[in-house]
Amino acid sequence: MHYLEGRFQLSNSTLDEADKVDIAIIELTDMFVKKLPDFFQFFDLNTFNLDHSDQVGMTYLLVGSPLSRYKLKLDIQKVVNEPFIFRTSRVDHPSTFPKLGVQKSTHLLVEYTRKRVRKSNDGTYITGPALNGMSGSGIWITPSFVSQNNFSDIKFYPTGILIEYHSEHCCVVSTRLRVVTEILKQCFNVPISKSKLLDLNFITNQIPSSSLPLRSSQL
Repeated sequence: MHYLEGRFQLSNSTLDEADKVDIAIIELTDMFVKKLPDFFQFFDLNTFNLDHSDQVGMTYLLVGSPLSRYKLKLDIQKVVNEPFIFRTSRVDHPSTFPKLGVQKSTHLLVEYTRKRVRKSNDGTYITGPALNGMSGSGIWITPSFVSQNNFSDIKFYPTGILIEYHSEHCCVVSTRLRVVTEILKQCFNVPISKSKLLDLNFITNQIPSSSLPLRSSQL
């Protein structure tokens, strides 16, 4: 078992379910970070376009491990999981945002029709997994799918963090990465670019339609 070393900031756990900004961030110690390069890769957030426009035809990837994909292998005494990777597009209906209580500037909606998931190997359709257990997984943007056919040179960029699935609207709700980077700037003094589409003040909790009192603690 491994323990994370550092401090964390998280939104107030007493907020009700109507609040759609629910984030926890861990600032790792320098000593702990030195142990990670052999197992993880880090992104330079300054290389991302945090305010990218959601163009028609843009491709997104939903990546994570649903609870249904975890299995106990008694023969090897291990719990194994099969990741779920789903290629999708954004939800185009403006009316969906107010129905779900979110705003386009802070949240990204992508399509997921569970009963019609296309298999990549033969093009047939199957029933996909329930997304239970995937909260906190990444939504990735793949702009190279749109502009080129060279699949060996496809670039992937994180653009959102999955928080909810609404089967009645066939969509997944994610918190945009620009919200996370604003918290990093204001609460951790990380020198990264500021979003031009957001005007949020997490320190004084001035957030449109959502309050985010932050709590800090040591790990």
